[in-house]
Amino acid sequence: MANIETSIQFLLLLFLSSSFLHLETIELVSCNSGLNVSCIDIERKALLSFKEGLTDPSGLLSSWVGDDCCKWEGIRCENRTTHVIKLKLRNPYQRNLDGEAAAYAIGGKIVPSLLDLKHLRYLDLSMNNFGGIEIPNFIGSLEKLRYLNLSGANFGGSIPPQLGNLSSLQYLDLNTCFGESIENNLHWLSGLSSLKHLNLGSIDLSMTSTYWIQTINTLPSLLELHLPRCGLSNFPLSLPFVNLTSLLVLDLSNNGFSSSIPKWLFNVSSLVYLDLSSNSLQGGVPDEFSALASIQHIDLSENSFIGGQLSGNLGTLCNLRKLHLSSNIINGDITEFIDGLSSCTNSSLESMDLGYNQLGGFLPNSLGQLKNLKNLILWNNSFTGSIPKSIGNLSSMELLYLYNNQMNGAIPESLGQLSALVALDLSENSWNGVITEAHLSNLTNLKELNFGKVSPRITLGFNVSSKWIPPFKLRYLNLRSCQIGPKFPAWLRNQNELITIILNNAMISDTIPDWFWTLDLQINELDISNNQLTGRVPNTLAFQDGASVDLSSNRFQGPLPHFFSNIYTLYLNDNFFYGPIPHNIGKMMPTLANYDVSYNRLNGSIPVSIGEINTLTILVISHNHLSGEIPLIWNDKPTLYILDMSNNNLSGEIPSSMGSLSALMFLILSSNNLSGEIPPSLQNCTLMESLDLGENRFSGKLPVWIEESMPSLLILRLRSNLFSGNIPSQLCNLSSLHILDLALNNLSGFIPPCLGNLTGMATDLSILRYEAQLPVVLKGREFVYQNTLSLVNSIDLSSNNLSGEVPQELAGLSRLGTLNLSINHLTGKIPESIGSLLRLETLDLSRNQFSGPIPPSMASLTALNHLNLSYNNLSGRIPTSNQFQSLNDQSIYMNNAALCGLPLTSKCPGDDEASHPPSGVSEDNGDKDGQESEMMWFYISMVPGFVVGFWGVCGTLIIKQSWRHAYFRFLEDLKDRLLLIVTVTGEAAAYAIGGKIVPSLLDLKHLRYLDLSMNNFGGIEIPNFIGSLEKFRYLNLSGANFGGTIPPQLGNLSSLQYLDLNTCFGESIENDLHWLSGLSSLKHLNLGSIDLSMASTYWIQTINTLPSLLELHLPRCGLSNFPLSLPFVNLTSLLVLDLSNNGFSSSIPKWLFNVSSLVYLDLSSNSLQGGVPDEFSALASIQHIDLSENSFIGGQLSGNLGTLCNLRKLHLSSNIINGDITEFIDGLSSCTNSSLESMNLGYNQLRGFLPNSLGQLKNLKNLILWNNSFTGPIPKSIGNLSSVELLYLYNNQMNGAIPESLGQLSALVALDLSENSWNGVITEAHLSNLTNLKELNFGKVSPIITLGFNVSSKWIPPFKLRYLNLRSCQIGPKFPAWLRNQKELITIILNNAMISDTIPDWFWTLDLQINELDISNNQLTGRVPNTLAFQDGAYVDLSSNRFEGPLPHFFSNIYTLYLNNNSFYGPIPHNIGKMMPTLSNYDVSHNLLNGSIPVSIGEIKTLTSLVISHHHLSGEIPLIWNDKPTLYILDMSNNNLSGEIPSSVGSLSALMFLILSSNNLSGEIPPSLQNCTLMKSLDLGENRFSGKLPVWIEESMPSLLILRLRSNLFSGNIPSQLCNLSSLHILDLALNNLSGFIPPCLGNLTGMATDLSILRYEGQLLVVLKGREFVYQNTLSLVNSIDLSSNNLSGEVPQELAGLSRLGTLNLSINHLTGKIPESIGSLRRLETLDLSRNQFSGPIPQNMASLTALNYLNLSYNNLSGRIPTSNQFQSLNDPSIYMNNAALCGLPLTSKCPGDDETSHPPRGVSEDNGDEDGQEFERMWFYISMVPGFVVGFWGVCGTLIIKQSWRHAYFRFLEDLKDRLLLIIIVNMAHLRRKLKFEGN
Repeated sequence: MANIETSIQFLLLLFLSSSFLHLETIELVSCNSGLNVSCIDIERKALLSFKEGLTDPSGLLSSWVGDDCCKWEGIRCENRTTHVIKLKLRNPYQRNLDGEAAAYAIGGKIVPSLLDLKHLRYLDLSMNNFGGIEIPNFIGSLEKLRYLNLSGANFGGSIPPQLGNLSSLQYLDLNTCFGESIENNLHWLSGLSSLKHLNLGSIDLSMTSTYWIQTINTLPSLLELHLPRCGLSNFPLSLPFVNLTSLLVLDLSNNGFSSSIPKWLFNVSSLVYLDLSSNSLQGGVPDEFSALASIQHIDLSENSFIGGQLSGNLGTLCNLRKLHLSSNIINGDITEFIDGLSSCTNSSLESMDLGYNQLGGFLPNSLGQLKNLKNLILWNNSFTGSIPKSIGNLSSMELLYLYNNQMNGAIPESLGQLSALVALDLSENSWNGVITEAHLSNLTNLKELNFGKVSPRITLGFNVSSKWIPPFKLRYLNLRSCQIGPKFPAWLRNQNELITIILNNAMISDTIPDWFWTLDLQINELDISNNQLTGRVPNTLAFQDGASVDLSSNRFQGPLPHFFSNIYTLYLNDNFFYGPIPHNIGKMMPTLANYDVSYNRLNGSIPVSIGEINTLTILVISHNHLSGEIPLIWNDKPTLYILDMSNNNLSGEIPSSMGSLSALMFLILSSNNLSGEIPPSLQNCTLMESLDLGENRFSGKLPVWIEESMPSLLILRLRSNLFSGNIPSQLCNLSSLHILDLALNNLSGFIPPCLGNLTGMATDLSILRYEAQLPVVLKGREFVYQNTLSLVNSIDLSSNNLSGEVPQELAGLSRLGTLNLSINHLTGKIPESIGSLLRLETLDLSRNQFSGPIPPSMASLTALNHLNLSYNNLSGRIPTSNQFQSLNDQSIYMNNAALCGLPLTSKCPGDDEASHPPSGVSEDNGDKDGQESEMMWFYISMVPGFVVGFWGVCGTLIIKQSWRHAYFRFLEDLKDRLLLIVTVTGEAAAYAIGGKIVPSLLDLKHLRYLDLSMNNFGGIEIPNFIGSLEKFRYLNLSGANFGGTIPPQLGNLSSLQYLDLNTCFGESIENDLHWLSGLSSLKHLNLGSIDLSMASTYWIQTINTLPSLLELHLPRCGLSNFPLSLPFVNLTSLLVLDLSNNGFSSSIPKWLFNVSSLVYLDLSSNSLQGGVPDEFSALASIQHIDLSENSFIGGQLSGNLGTLCNLRKLHLSSNIINGDITEFIDGLSSCTNSSLESMNLGYNQLRGFLPNSLGQLKNLKNLILWNNSFTGPIPKSIGNLSSVELLYLYNNQMNGAIPESLGQLSALVALDLSENSWNGVITEAHLSNLTNLKELNFGKVSPIITLGFNVSSKWIPPFKLRYLNLRSCQIGPKFPAWLRNQKELITIILNNAMISDTIPDWFWTLDLQINELDISNNQLTGRVPNTLAFQDGAYVDLSSNRFEGPLPHFFSNIYTLYLNNNSFYGPIPHNIGKMMPTLSNYDVSHNLLNGSIPVSIGEIKTLTSLVISHHHLSGEIPLIWNDKPTLYILDMSNNNLSGEIPSSVGSLSALMFLILSSNNLSGEIPPSLQNCTLMKSLDLGENRFSGKLPVWIEESMPSLLILRLRSNLFSGNIPSQLCNLSSLHILDLALNNLSGFIPPCLGNLTGMATDLSILRYEGQLLVVLKGREFVYQNTLSLVNSIDLSSNNLSGEVPQELAGLSRLGTLNLSINHLTGKIPESIGSLRRLETLDLSRNQFSGPIPQNMASLTALNYLNLSYNNLSGRIPTSNQFQSLNDPSIYMNNAALCGLPLTSKCPGDDETSHPPRGVSEDNGDEDGQEFERMWFYISMVPGFVVGFWGVCGTLIIKQSWRHAYFRFLEDLKDRLLLIIIVNMAHLRRKLKFEGN
């Protein structure tokens, strides 16, 4: 601005050189100039008279004394004549007339004596205070006046017209000269012919609107015109002529112009400054602006209606410095405009404000050419795309505001080059990628940094070094919803000027470091909410007055922080703070306004000192453990409008002083123990909108004054109290009420009919309004509403003593969603009019005395999804139309004796009935007996059926790959035969003919066509006589279930053209083909699924004799020989060749490509080898090629194949084809119009990028490339494939951003991009046109998230999905609202989607039939209802979230239910077996369950895995284990179970994992476990089992991998039979009472001596290694351990253990073992842990232990070892003395005792004991040690630390010295690195 004003001033000076310049510098001479100038007496007297009329509070005119007036303040005289020519009395403090400026303002009257100043040219009385007097008329008589400034002088009246007489006046400024607005005219203005500067700002000129411009147009010398805020409304679009040819400055801002910008304005070519802002101008920005070549400042901002696009012509204004067009409706792209500006040789533009418009498109790269740009303000538009990299060229840039656009993509690093940048606001956009140090490296002047956005979806992250020191000092920082964490940003440490810090939702899961709390800041706003921050919050930070602090939704703990006294807002809710609210909080924070500490763990009472905070507006202390009475502290709270104390343990009555809260709107006291009546003083709370006193013990009658005193009440919730009496009719006058909840009280009487007057439940809301938070009971469950509470309309009068009928008037409540009148004494009929409540979703009339039929009108309640009419006296037929078809649960209608019809079993009169059984025979008994017999045999046959079916078939297929391939090829062969069986046995069977085919057909001499296909001839042979029907041309016997073989007589049918015997035989018998050569006319031959294996050697030669053959189908014929050559090829007309599913194992024969007529070729499902021949290019007509599932076809795809332009289907999947496909695809795309519709290259070894030419295959429908090794991104050209329906890229190595062009595939049905490494963000643009999409899969198993979703919460997808997999994609933190309209979903996988939200109610009530629901590994909260419906065999995984409440049980047809790792509490449902009888996999581990294990689990016969570990379950294990033939995992560990293991557990014949550890179980191991012969892991550790170790384990559990019996009471010897467990690799018998020797045969445990080829599943196990407990799961099979510690074992360590070459841990400590440590122990090269401590070992440490290079934990202490400790190899790192302590005869390092021969000190004198000498010396040394400690402390601490504390410069020098030691310390770390690596590697497993 300063530069523009300077330029304008310079131009003005040029024009005014003859007047003002002369006036100020030549004629105006002060007496202080040293010249002898004398004042004219008459003028002196005139000035003194003028002074007498004035008031002068500051003494400004105190110098007006003496004779020489030319020396007076403000007076200037002409040098020659001494006449007074200038009077300047401007107030020097001109900011305003308040405060300091008012003290310097002169006032009073202006007397006519000024007329004596005949030569006065300059008069300035501006910025004074004349108290509303009128401007004197006589000023118009000062005819010499050239300059008049009365601005801001507080005159009254209007402009005197006499001013028009001042014909010499050049400068007139009356800006805001009037204190009050009075209309003025402008007729006087035309007389000012010399005027050059005119400012009439803020003067009311509304009456001149019709002629103001015409008057101005008469002033030809005008240079500046300022008419802002003048009330002008007419801006003429045309003028007859334009006289303002010299005008430089035009300011018409803040008027009422509503036209377009007039074109005559652009004839004023001299314009430099134009301000038309703050009007209502319309139309576009005219191109004619380009005519104003000198223009430097254009301001059209805040006109609201200026629209259109910015023309490129504006870009020609190369002198333009400021362009302000904000707050309009300008739209379109700005590329052309910016390109124009950037084409200037040196653009002058310094400030461009286009904010608050409708501009869109990308920011052009040419923006970087505007080198002088300082301010770029583009906020609140619709720009898209990224910031151009050229932004880095704008080296002068100071302000860059892009707030609230739709920009996305990565932020360029060139931003970091803007070294002059002060403020950077990129907030409220959808940036992605990462901000690095390079983005911020040179921003040395930055003060404001804003990347934040309100949306919780995180797409932008920060990646800076923890040691990075920013070059700037910020004052404002907003990184809301940016990924800053998981660590707290260390770079804030040097930001010591911060005032605003916003790190809301920044994914920080850390403890805030101490340095942050001690920063020397004065904070105005601190928002670090919605993270996972932990630790305590100190009270050290300092804040500005009125500061806002939000620490909510974290994991802070400790006492409540109170900070300093000047905080205005403090949010601490949703944390783990505990203890009381500070008792003196009112003194600590007396200015607090908003205080929320809800959802913590606070206790104690409400402190009385809260009453000292008179500024409170919000007080929320709900959901804590506060107790005591509500204190009497509610006076003097005039602004408190929200008071929430709900969900505590408060008692007593509501204080009457609460009625003094006149501003109170929300009073929420629910879920406490409050009692008494509602105090009448609440009548004073006339603004009340929500009154919630539910769940207390209030009593008395409902107040009748509520209606009159709280007319705006929206919510009245008094449920679950002790109110009695009638419902007052006065409540009916609450016209805004939309939630009325009086349930669970003692109310009686009738329901007032006037409740129908509650118009709040009959009127639609135009907008959502805030109504706080409320629990609402709907559909029998409690829902917590917040954001959408205003949409809930509910009446709940249930559980009272109401009587009478339901009023008809309730039908008028058209928006009512819930009506609950259950559990009352209501009578009469259900009103017919209830059918008009079309928005009703919940209707509960149960447990009343209603009678009569169900009204048919209820069928029109199409929104109804919860209905309960049970326990009444209803009668008649249940309606079946419309909505009643979905209300088919019997419990809805139960206990209504006279009701009939479905879904009840009682039939209505006239319904068809089944025949009755004979008299005297009970139909029920007969059925029951038959059912019992069937059930008995069912269970008997189940066990052997499982063993044979699963392990005999599935087990072998799992183990042996070749058998698996053969098996599934066999299934393929059965395909058509199974189809035949299905059709015959199903509906088709009713239509299939059969029987015999008699020879009478021979009489049909002219029969040409015979079709008996798809019938059932029961295995009879094909009649031979058919071969005599010589006129036959068509014979079709396919699928007709014949027997035998093909009759050779068919070879006589020489005229036959069509023969189809496909799957014509029910059983397979070998056939020959010799008869075929006689069919010389044959064109179509199909012998599919006929066994031709005996024809393998000659089949092709026979076929080659059929020259007319067009189609040959020989699939599944058992052919194995595919000759590589033929003497000649006779099949020159062949079009179709199908040889699929045979046994060919050669390469593809070259003669095949001589059949140039081929259109269809299927060689799939063979074992063909070699490459895909180039010769395929010879088959120019080929349309279908299928070589899939040959397994051995390899090589690369040649570009020659790309010449097959007629090819429609190419299927090459399941082979070993490799290399790049670019050449092949380029070839196909070069076809003029490629015909390719389906390409399947899946399950190969292809790699490289997908070529861009893929987009040329315009007819492609199916593109299947899954299971390859493709890399790179999807080409953008994919959007050209408008016909594609299937796109499968699953399981490649692709990466990069997914292109938005994918969203153009409107025909797409299935999209599978899963198991790749995509990054970036999926937006609505990616999915906008996928209207046919049914399958969407972006998921991946890896938990690393690189792909996110960024769609609006209001987005409605164009598709209806059935399959959705977004595993490991960032969907959260909010639950995806767009699922709401996905009503066809069957599979929903949102595993690990970073959702930290409560699942909305609408999801649980979706009308779906789900097969798979996986929302595990998120941060989902809330309760899980039982409302979703599932398909039979459904899979549900809700594990690893934060769900709470009772365990959900869903419907009875679920197969898998995982609820583990949540916060569910309460018992396992006692009737779980009845609720979920088909359950197979049930895991509820790691929750907070209690109670006992329910017996009804025994009713679930289908269980395969049952995991109920890590709870507080108690009691005994129930006797429920019979009839569980498939249960193979049983985990009840980590509970409080007691008693013995039931013997029935032994009936679990399939059991493989039995984990009962960490309980209080006792007794012996039951012998019945011998039946569990498949056992792999037996873990009974940490119990109180006793007895001897069973010897039968070896024989009964031969496959045992893990035997863990540690920490029990077992006694006796270790059975040698355990040595035969050849697969055992973990043996843990520690902490028992075992005795005897260690069996030498333990060396036979070959499971600890054999390397694994693959990892195998072995469950989860706690293993003690290195003296600590580790939990292993995925790598458990790699652990090899023997732990026999803490027993009473004796004898020596067997040498045989040295054969366990894979052993990693050997712990024999705390026994009574003797002898030497075996020398052979050195061969255990993988041993990492060896503990032999606390035994009686003797002798030396074996030297070969130095070769145990993996050993990192050793304990040999407390033995009798002797000799020197080895020092070579591994022992160099085992240098802790505690390893070897208490071995008296051990010597050498690291012990202090030296070995013989080591250097020794001198001996003591003869006669003195050496031992005593040592002892005396030690005592002497110890004494001096203690003596020296005191001065050492003084010197060491106070001499060093003390001075460092006191003297800052020394402290800096000291720590700089420590920094210099860095490299030396690094050396020490490197020396130990090898040891640490090994240790960490092991522990990581």
